[in-house]
Amino acid sequence: MKKILLILTLISSLQAFAQGEANNWYFGFGAGLQFNQATGNTTVLYDGQLSTNEGCSTISDANGNLLFYSDGITV
Repeated sequence: MKKILLILTLISSLQAFAQGEANNWYFGFGAGLQFNQATGNTTVLYDGQLSTNEGCSTISDANGNLLFYSDGITV
C-alpha cells in the first residue's frame, strides 16, 4: 500500500502544478493528499470522511481550496 501511494504521489505531482482544481485528493478510508503549487510539496491528510474501496471524486476551486468530495453516494 505504501509503494502504491508513493508511486501515485510521484506521478500525480507532475500534473498538480497545472491548475488548483487538482490540489486536493481524498480516497479510501479517510486518507487524502494535498498538493501545494507554490512550494511543490505534498501533504498527507487524515481528516477525510470517505470510507470506500471504489472510486471517488474531489472538487476544488481554481485556487486549490477544497469545495467538496464524494464517494458517489455521499457528498
